[in-house]
Amino acid sequence: MKKWGFILTTLLIIASSCTLQPTPEPLSVLETPSLPPPTMTLTIIPTISPVPTITPIAVESFSNFEVANWAEREDGTINPEVMFPLVGAIDKQHHKYIDLVYNGMKIALVVDEDVTELDNEKLDTKKNNQAAGLNTEDTLKANLEAIREKLGGRVDKYTIVVENGAIKWVVDQRGFFARYYELDNGEFKEKEVNLLPKLYVDGPSIKRVDTHEAIQFKGVNILSYNLMGQLRYIDMAHKMWGINIIRIQLDVVKLDSDMLKEVIDYAENKGIYVFLTPAMLNKEYISEPNKEFQEFMVSLAEKFKNNNNIIYGIVNEIGNLPESSWYDEQLEAILAIRVVNPDSIVAISGRYFNRNFSYFRNHPYSLPNLIYDVHNYQSPKWPHDFEWMLGLYPVIFGEAGVPLLRGGNTNPEDAIFIEKTLELIRKNPYMAHWLAFVMYSSTPEKTGLVDNNGNLIGRGLIYDKDIKDTSATPLTNFTK
Repeated sequence: MKKWGFILTTLLIIASSCTLQPTPEPLSVLETPSLPPPTMTLTIIPTISPVPTITPIAVESFSNFEVANWAEREDGTINPEVMFPLVGAIDKQHHKYIDLVYNGMKIALVVDEDVTELDNEKLDTKKNNQAAGLNTEDTLKANLEAIREKLGGRVDKYTIVVENGAIKWVVDQRGFFARYYELDNGEFKEKEVNLLPKLYVDGPSIKRVDTHEAIQFKGVNILSYNLMGQLRYIDMAHKMWGINIIRIQLDVVKLDSDMLKEVIDYAENKGIYVFLTPAMLNKEYISEPNKEFQEFMVSLAEKFKNNNNIIYGIVNEIGNLPESSWYDEQLEAILAIRVVNPDSIVAISGRYFNRNFSYFRNHPYSLPNLIYDVHNYQSPKWPHDFEWMLGLYPVIFGEAGVPLLRGGNTNPEDAIFIEKTLELIRKNPYMAHWLAFVMYSSTPEKTGLVDNNGNLIGRGLIYDKDIKDTSATPLTNFTK
């Protein structure tokens, strides 16, 4: 097991705070967050280790498959949100499973149709017929009995996924997010499972590879400090808004990539994509592409090349620099990432701290799967030029408002500027997206979406209004 697997359930353990160095006024820089102390103690859950060998059980001990309701809504229909972390949403598989039980074990069984719209009577008929068919599968039963014996009294914490009369994988749901195991020569071996579909860029839209549907992103920014502690705030944002994307500003010196992998897996279990962007070298914000950033992002692209839920950035923001100092370097970084991860989506930054993309009018990168990360901050000093891209390319407003050094939340213009940004997004559904900045801040009264008690404040209230506005395009919920 990976070394951080043991600490996931201790997400509320918060590391001590530290302070960022001062930065130029245009940057949306926060102090290192000092998170509130945990409010509860969680039990550390051991992983499946050592791996057991599966031995067939005598036929006379076999039980029967039975109809269950552990994945049903109150009205008796299948709830795909329960199935999502078990089987994923690629090709909307979570719509094509039914819930059964076998000798006290939960069984998620793949079927040949979307069952989410079946009423309870038709669903029960489907379950009864499928259970009767499986009751003739002695080899499957033998393997299930052996698994049950090895799991002992923990069977209620596992779900067995069955397809074509065989065990597809075993889902361990004891921890903070699910882990997956497959049977290999009678042994459990951990398996990497993609729950979310790959995405691709088609003109101004981001689409699913499996269904070719355009998607709408709405999410939040978090900082890479105390990543495990930040899980609390990811979970909070997901419960409040159902977010489907987070953006993480990375310190390429301080970051532990194994810990980052745990956060990415956790996010995927919630139906959340992760936008990774390098921002700092040893706590110092850097506002131009550089070799350290490029090498680090290539290493992440290699590490996560089998993950569908990653978007890669080149640099958090580009400062007041001539095009000759960053245009080619950014292109070089894109190409380097594509060597190890050819189909990856990469986010492009612009001049004047991602406010100005005028150079791309006549010098676009002629590469597929690119999106543009706009930071729409109020500034009388730095010119804006990005609205021309709306309707031509996918635009994600990674940040917006009034810069921290101008007061952030406390400046009345902050709310006005964010409202104007959201209005642009509403006028460009499925082509423009938002990421609220920032979910947790050491100065929440200036830049936070919530206060230290988790209550919405300032910017958080504005984005909350957009989520609840029925006239706004709803975010894409991959788990439903």
